[in-house]
Amino acid sequence: MRSFNGLFALAVVLGALGSASYFVTAIRIARAGSSVKFMAYPQDVLRILQQYCVMAEERGWSLWPVYAFWVLSIPAVCAVVLCFFFFDAKGPHGSKLVIPSVGLSLVWASLSSFLIAIVFSIRIYYRGSETKANQGGLKWLLRNKDNRNDFYLAFLGWAGFLLALFILAIKQMFHH
Repeated sequence: MRSFNGLFALAVVLGALGSASYFVTAIRIARAGSSVKFMAYPQDVLRILQQYCVMAEERGWSLWPVYAFWVLSIPAVCAVVLCFFFFDAKGPHGSKLVIPSVGLSLVWASLSSFLIAIVFSIRIYYRGSETKANQGGLKWLLRNKDNRNDFYLAFLGWAGFLLALFILAIKQMFHH
């Protein structure tokens, strides 16, 4: 049950911080004169984040709220999903199932890192397919600050995913 409580607390904290970063974007857009749904469906949230990125480029706003939303929300969702697996888990003979917290943390880290890596890799792919035709090589990646930031976040996501999987594999080799 401790694993569930820890994961639930982590999901609440990360979700609250991710929500706060969403509301920062929504408030900035509303102050700029655009209509914003503060209690929105997921597709509305994505639309607002995209609209914020466009307006940020035009007005010189920082993109940290958008990055913070993704970096905090994806691990929060992963923690919620893992909560379902560890809520009142029972062993084969009715005893409480004990999950080592290190293994659980590594699974959570690898899952959330994987999702972060996928999200930002897809963003790089779509931006690259739009601009590669105009510029040769990887210069398009280095010239634009947003592309560089997406690349760094994707790289950190993939590195975190591979590192967590590597540590899990080593843990499994020495555990048995």
